[in-house]
Amino acid sequence: MKQSESVDGKSLVGSNWQIESVDSGGIIDNSMITASFPEQGRISGSTGCNRYMGNFVVSGEGAVQVTGMGSTRRACPEALMNQESRVLEALQATTQVKMEGSQWLLFLDSEGKQRLKMIAVEP
Repeated sequence: MKQSESVDGKSLVGSNWQIESVDSGGIIDNSMITASFPEQGRISGSTGCNRYMGNFVVSGEGAVQVTGMGSTRRACPEALMNQESRVLEALQATTQVKMEGSQWLLFLDSEGKQRLKMIAVEP
């Protein structure tokens, strides 16, 4: 098992990520689910269908609070809409964020279950 470490909110500012796994399962090929941290306390990205945005506050040892989530409302194929629901649910259930190595970002829920796994990407 790889070593993971807590993340602070400042270290995420300006970073961009591609979501590779939702609830330890794969994603639809080429759906390009992303997460960006454009400024302290904010998260935004794409679910592969719609754009989302919200508040992302990191405190203490990687403890996270995700609030104020919103998204655009474009209709997409059913499979993408189902995936979008899973992504948004996982984001809202996140209570902890950790780095694994230098390129993986993990979002965990209150039970320590990995909800999202992301890989760093260039802007």
